[in-house]
Amino acid sequence: MDKARVDIVENNETLSGVTGRIMEKFDPIIRKEKPDWILMQGDTATTFASALIGFYYKIRIGHIEARLRAHNKYTNSLVNFTNA
Repeated sequence: MDKARVDIVENNETLSGVTGRIMEKFDPIIRKEKPDWILMQGDTATTFASALIGFYYKIRIGHIEARLRAHNKYTNSLVNFTNA
């Protein structure tokens, strides 16, 4: 699979808007490529949305994590830590 670049964040976008946009843009890539695995890094909205797409399409997911560094579990997209 070639690298896919997807521009997601728009000015003043909400976290739910970003998450929806990730799913909207990532879904057709996954349907086209049909990967065996989705490898994710971190605990951001991207990770959460990618894991959800993997679940929907029954694709294995791998998750690499460096642990929470912000020391605030409510920091924007880090709230997805417990969901990914």
